[in-house]
Amino acid sequence: MQKMSVRRGNASAARIRHRLLAGTVAVVAMAAGMAAVESPAGAAPYGPYTCKTGFVWREAVPNDQVCVTPQVRDQAATENALAASRRQPGGGAYGPDTCKTGFVWRLARPRDLVCVPPSSRTQAYNDNFYAAYRLLEPASVPQGTLRVTDVIYPYNGGVDIWVWGNNLIPNNVIRFYAIQPTRPTTLIPLGGPVPVNAWGAISNADPKGVFLEGRACLGDKAPATVIGVEQATGAVVKAGTTEAFMCHITKP
Repeated sequence: MQKMSVRRGNASAARIRHRLLAGTVAVVAMAAGMAAVESPAGAAPYGPYTCKTGFVWREAVPNDQVCVTPQVRDQAATENALAASRRQPGGGAYGPDTCKTGFVWRLARPRDLVCVPPSSRTQAYNDNFYAAYRLLEPASVPQGTLRVTDVIYPYNGGVDIWVWGNNLIPNNVIRFYAIQPTRPTTLIPLGGPVPVNAWGAISNADPKGVFLEGRACLGDKAPATVIGVEQATGAVVKAGTTEAFMCHITKP
């Protein structure tokens, strides 16, 4: 007999160039995508988006807290300074932000239309992809507009994980990761990239949303935190919790 259990989430070295007031952290929703609705207090010195040692915030655009190497941050600042010189005078086929030959939009976010070499756009994509891996405490990120639902099967039959979301960047993908309580800095990929539709939602006819993957029990004693990473922005938010790594010999 199947029982559905809905779980909703309740919620390196830092450099001076993070430009935050000492002891004060503003948790800012990542620009029109995966808006954070809860800001839990964490031990990380610069809040939930504090980077691991060796990484700093990119700041390619305002409120860009994707963790990158210091070299990439400096590169983004240089690209911003050169932006006007790399645009086609008078505009072109793509409007006033059309780039000169040899340059493309960086797209660290969908509206990041700074003209850069193609290698810099690839770099921005990769940095967004690895955003969660570079956080000091990825389980401490705030709750966003994503939701996780477990379908639990008795007698250690495993758990199916479903995901749902809204207020996301349209025509984008979200990648999900689990963080077990006993391994708080280890990310376990869940399923593959989940498409976001043209209305900025992860949904279908099933109220649980979209099937992500099934997992067998690993003997955990507590639920694992699930986070989502928005490829278009590098935004990382909490999606909820899952019992997919716990064993369920019987259910009431």
